[in-house]
Amino acid sequence: MYANSLGNYCAGKLNISWHGVKVRTEKSNGKNIIKLSTSLLGLGDEESFEIDAQRQLFIHFGNENDFSAYVTVDGGEPFEIADDKAKLKAFTELAPKGAHLKDFVGFWTLGLDMLPWMDHEVELFINRSCGCSMEAWFIRPTDGMPNDPKEPSTGIGGPKAKCIVNTTKEVPLSLKANHLIRIQMLIDGNAKNNSISFAILSGKSALMTFKMSSGQNGTIQMNGSDEKNMPAAYLPKKNGTRYADFIIALTNYSYGIVMNGVLLGDKEFFPANWWAGLPFNDMTSLRLSGQFLLLTDPLVMPFDMFGQQNYVPQEQKASYTERIPNLQQGANVTFRVKLHSNNDTFVIYFLHNRISSSKAGDSIGAAVEILVVEPKLIGLYAYYDGDLVTYGNILLDNNNTLKAKNAYEFVIVVLSDKYEIRLNNNLLELYKEQDSEKASDQDSDQDSEKAREQDREQDSEQDREQDSEQDSEQAREQDNAKLPFWATNFVAIDGNVTLLAKPEVVPPKKSNLTFSNFTIQLKTLLDYNDTIQLKLENQGENFSILLLHDALKANNIIGDVVLKMTFEFNGYNCSLSCQYLLSAETEKKDKNASAKDNYRELTASVDGRLNKYGQEFDMDITASEDNFTISIQEVNLTHSCPYPKSNDSAIRYPPWAVDYIRFEDDVQVHAMNIMHPPTSRRNMKQINDTKNLVQAGDLITVKLAIKDLNDNSSVAINLFHEALELHNKVGKTVMKVMLNSTAIYFSSFKPINGSNLRPGWKEKEACIKGKLDKELKELEIRVMDDGFNVTLTLNNDSSTTCIYKNGLPKWAVQYITFEHNDVTLSNPPSITCAPKERCNGPKNRKEQYHIEKDSIQI
Repeated sequence: MYANSLGNYCAGKLNISWHGVKVRTEKSNGKNIIKLSTSLLGLGDEESFEIDAQRQLFIHFGNENDFSAYVTVDGGEPFEIADDKAKLKAFTELAPKGAHLKDFVGFWTLGLDMLPWMDHEVELFINRSCGCSMEAWFIRPTDGMPNDPKEPSTGIGGPKAKCIVNTTKEVPLSLKANHLIRIQMLIDGNAKNNSISFAILSGKSALMTFKMSSGQNGTIQMNGSDEKNMPAAYLPKKNGTRYADFIIALTNYSYGIVMNGVLLGDKEFFPANWWAGLPFNDMTSLRLSGQFLLLTDPLVMPFDMFGQQNYVPQEQKASYTERIPNLQQGANVTFRVKLHSNNDTFVIYFLHNRISSSKAGDSIGAAVEILVVEPKLIGLYAYYDGDLVTYGNILLDNNNTLKAKNAYEFVIVVLSDKYEIRLNNNLLELYKEQDSEKASDQDSDQDSEKAREQDREQDSEQDREQDSEQDSEQAREQDNAKLPFWATNFVAIDGNVTLLAKPEVVPPKKSNLTFSNFTIQLKTLLDYNDTIQLKLENQGENFSILLLHDALKANNIIGDVVLKMTFEFNGYNCSLSCQYLLSAETEKKDKNASAKDNYRELTASVDGRLNKYGQEFDMDITASEDNFTISIQEVNLTHSCPYPKSNDSAIRYPPWAVDYIRFEDDVQVHAMNIMHPPTSRRNMKQINDTKNLVQAGDLITVKLAIKDLNDNSSVAINLFHEALELHNKVGKTVMKVMLNSTAIYFSSFKPINGSNLRPGWKEKEACIKGKLDKELKELEIRVMDDGFNVTLTLNNDSSTTCIYKNGLPKWAVQYITFEHNDVTLSNPPSITCAPKERCNGPKNRKEQYHIEKDSIQI
């Protein structure tokens, strides 16, 4: 038993980060001191002590006659390390009686640790700044003592050489795919305008140029491409000399730039026409320039060498999902893939509030567009309202047919009312099947053309005109009935292909600021008592402000206009009207009409009081108990617009249905804030979905201090999607955990055939292993791959766990709320998440918006 324990102890000591001794200098009381550290002292941790040396420090590792280590300084004077001699003497006396070395470890045992082994070497590492004067040697026992150098060198280059200077160096290259260039240097962390550049050359021409400075973002420019920024990529800036370790990684198709272990720009960069491969045969040399000291010549090595992974390329197997900003007009979305075989099919998804394609029974989100890519054809589909919709096919000609082992770039260009697909820079045309039965029978383009010619010969001119009008009308109806592309906030790719890089969204360049006709996404849902504060200026005949739910602009297909406030001028008179539009209640026959034709009135028009010729004014929109209150102090205007109600319910839409605000027509927006007063504060947390969605392994903890209960007491924890409360029309309940005096009850919003509750509400599922107890101190929700584990812990640390697997997908959780009825708490409940960054607390302050930065142009 003791032997096993000793073996485990010794094995553990081999896992520490380093073995041996470390000598360093550091500041103490205004002067430099020498510190010596060793991994042998203490319990395997580093222990340090000062060495009183003026010029020289010698560490003696012992020899064949004396295996103990010791220290001398300057002229050979011994330096006594506390208790070291006593430990050596005690071990020497007790070792013959069975003493264990581990009980007598001191600096003296370093001599034993440094004895040469067959399978390891002793290495000397020196890392010194340009201002440090130091020399270091290894000396064999047969060597004499070294002379004390009269002029110790300062860094590299001798005592009179400047350490960091303007440098230009060119070295020859021999490169191939999946290799890297490693560049190690020292730079001056105090320099205000330090800059460096690396260029891979073909003769005298640069194929790739990377630049970085201490004050500006890094940039990369590749042959045939515009210069690209690397956000938050700067040279290290701290006092003294800084070490910089660069890697230029070259895959078959891209460049990756790494500094001190961090991939700059968080991505690899692809030059123009990258699918043809990087021109390795043309890469003749590397040019380095800037203010630095090169520590070694640049080294070329493979990504994986001797089992060590020096660089991990970003390519990965599909499938992959990523949250993206809502797509704006003019945005480009790029997918870069490599096909495995000619039989492969892969799918590109543009998704709304989902991380995977919709299927029957799903109640959250939609598939805005589905591109099913085959070697000779691309099928276009969408999925919403429980239906798969087919939009047509794109037939790929011989020039665009996909081939095995080749790389391809798909760029989707978002236009005002449609989108384009470019495949390796070639614009693809949509093939519309006019006659599905005939099209399905055609075996080739030639046969299809012959069939169409026969049809034209048989039809009269009048028939063809009627057919054309019907086709045009059908196309318009189909386009109007499509989900808008701006609804996309997730993209995904799936199939037997290699994804060479993460999907890339390039937003459009901001147009000249008009401060109108744009949308802003709220940072959190609008709650009761919150106030939207606007600084505006009207400049024309009319303008509108829209408070939107799950939509960036009014439409008949998705989302709702909870409130539209329109100020309209008729002559000198200004009127204010309030309207709403609920897309779910738009009649099917009206889906193809313009959204403006489907608005419904909330209140009759009132005097808007604004000046026709324009004026600046402040507007407050406050979410009251049952209405939005609009206030403009400059013209003494106060008007209330009630929250809308759906046709089949007396329950009004809540203010927290609002997650976007839009400004249209003749108004400039100069400033926008949202006030969240203490009266609107809830017991809640908001998922920080910019830092990943809720996923398996996450933990949600609610700590309670219950003072008193009765027979009617209950508490509930809600996991909501687009909601802060249970509501018939707005949002979804991913899972509700309710505890009362009899059991734990689980429920969720999920379509259930034959349910006698409201449509989509999953009936309560009881777990009798637990219940509400006055001694309850903690409730934990552990997110699992297939559901949620809920654990109740009492004050005596006893616990009960129940499992719920009938909720909505875990990634749909956006808000966590806590409710209690007939329960007296000693302190407010505490809600925490693990990891900590997964969720944020409620807003309780002024929330400011940057109009130019936060605007979405739709």
